Amino acid sequence: FVLVLLVASCGKKPYTVLEVGGADSRSVANHDSDIVLKIKSEKDLKLNKNKTFELNSKSYDVEYRDTMKTYFFNGEIDFYESKEVSIGVNKKTGNIDQYSFLGAYVLGTEGTEKSYDECLEIAKKYLGKAVSDVENYAVADYRYLKIPEYKAVYSFEFARFVNGVKTSDSAFVGVTVYGDVISHTYQNLGGMKDAPVPSEAEMAEIRANVYQKLEDIYGGIKSEYDVEYSTNDVVLSRLEDGKYAIEYYMDAKVTPKAEGKLGFMETNHFLIYVEK
Repeated sequence: FVLVLLVASCGKKPYTVLEVGGADSRSVANHDSDIVLKIKSEKDLKLNKNKTFELNSKSYDVEYRDTMKTYFFNGEIDFYESKEVSIGVNKKTGNIDQYSFLGAYVLGTEGTEKSYDECLEIAKKYLGKAVSDVENYAVADYRYLKIPEYKAVYSFEFARFVNGVKTSDSAFVGVTVYGDVISHTYQNLGGMKDAPVPSEAEMAEIRANVYQKLEDIYGGIKSEYDVEYSTNDVVLSRLEDGKYAIEYYMDAKVTPKAEGKLGFMETNHFLIYVEK
């Protein structure tokens, strides 16, 4: 009886790795869909069709388009559009979580190109209007996009890291090389400050379980293919039901051992629930 109590008190739920959505039917690997995370669009007929928003010191008259429902916590967005702008309003908070400038572009007031560092500072200052602790957001990634209308745009991805773990508390800010902010996408800003981040040992256990899951998927084809794994991204997210989970994105490079066959690369999306 005492032994049973000791085992029960020390025991914890295993970090079960769930494959999200499976894979393309043409894949030769042993994929399966353990869980489906949906993103869908629908019409909310109760919303006012026309609205006016003040954004970046400008007034925009826009028309309701549709509502996007994601699998993230507070992830339901009402979209409004005009010829000039697209605006996404968070249905729960009322915040403008998405913005894209669609109109005819006019160069910045100075008309001179800015450096990466200058554009990054502009993006940080812009994000600082939406969060009180912008210093706790790090640049997780960025892209330099050549777009004729703007010459080029820096798209910065900011994310809150808690104890070294990237979270879904994030923002994308698009800044032209002339210093104009033409887009932003916010996700659960400030919502992961107190997230239950797994310890280093727990993260190591999760990673080991992910690799075992990969072997379950690709082990059966290794007689005909060489398979190489690499980590694409690891994010602690909060889902629509309020639960927390690690999203693991793993790339698999599959190379045939026999000549004449084509290899392929695919990204695996895994979900591992963590307790709060």
